[in-house]
Amino acid sequence: MAESNNDVIDSCKNTAETKLLLVDNGFKTKANFENDSVSDESCEKPVKGFIKVPKILKKCLPPRGKPAKFFTIILLCSAIWGTLYSMTGKSALPGGNIFAIYTLLICTSSAGFLLNLFSVPPIFGMLVVGFILRNVPNIDFAKDINPQWSSNLRSVALAVILLRSGLGLDIQALKKLKYTVSRLAFTPCLTEAVTIAISAYFILGMPWLWGFQLGFILSAGSPAVVVPQVLVLQEKGYGIQKGVPTLVVAATSCDDVLAISLFGVFYGVAFSDGNLLFNIFRGPLETVIGLLGGFVIGMLLWYIPSIKGH
Repeated sequence: MAESNNDVIDSCKNTAETKLLLVDNGFKTKANFENDSVSDESCEKPVKGFIKVPKILKKCLPPRGKPAKFFTIILLCSAIWGTLYSMTGKSALPGGNIFAIYTLLICTSSAGFLLNLFSVPPIFGMLVVGFILRNVPNIDFAKDINPQWSSNLRSVALAVILLRSGLGLDIQALKKLKYTVSRLAFTPCLTEAVTIAISAYFILGMPWLWGFQLGFILSAGSPAVVVPQVLVLQEKGYGIQKGVPTLVVAATSCDDVLAISLFGVFYGVAFSDGNLLFNIFRGPLETVIGLLGGFVIGMLLWYIPSIKGH
């Protein structure tokens, strides 16, 4: 113990921090420092073996601001990929399903972010990048995505859009504008689908059934562009008093439901291999079942859990 104390004292005797440390621990008294022969300057000299960091690196490290955010995103993406690889193995390597989905997500998100800087809807950049990664040779790794996964992811994306739409509704404003919502919901969807179907028939030479399927597919994508922008305007306080965000969001939600239902009708007729009447009413029937299921679940969540319970 005595040898270790002497080593501590001999290392750097006369610096202010060392003096306080030695006095507080009872190794020496303040009077003992008067007889010490080591100067403060000798303790300020750099210890051999330590690398002197240049001033430029001191200013750059650690990274701050936008560079720090950029490096953080890269590290997070790398960590997520490492986690996926540890869980799925070869599927997270190039040529695998998970790798294709993850890379597609990163590329489309980056393109959407860049276009958003120029006030362009992010979904446009995502569509362009998705088209490139699926069809351009040598970089068309999106073709490695399992079709079943792709279908399920599209369904999840649609559910997220409709869920955000429902959470952004103002029920009081919706009651006042219910008739306006019905007109605004159905007219644009039908007009857009009919216009696309006519154009596809005369310009592309597609059959009418295929033309209407194309029309309702494209019209169903409108809420993906409209809803995020309207929610941003709602957060900034634009049109809230007159209920404009509620009107547009509710109309786009109904627009989406109508487009999907009618697409199901034309799809069932075009690929009918059984009861034609059932295929025609299959889309509207699924919509009604979905409304009833949502109503029942909503009533259950209204009473369960109980407001009075803890």
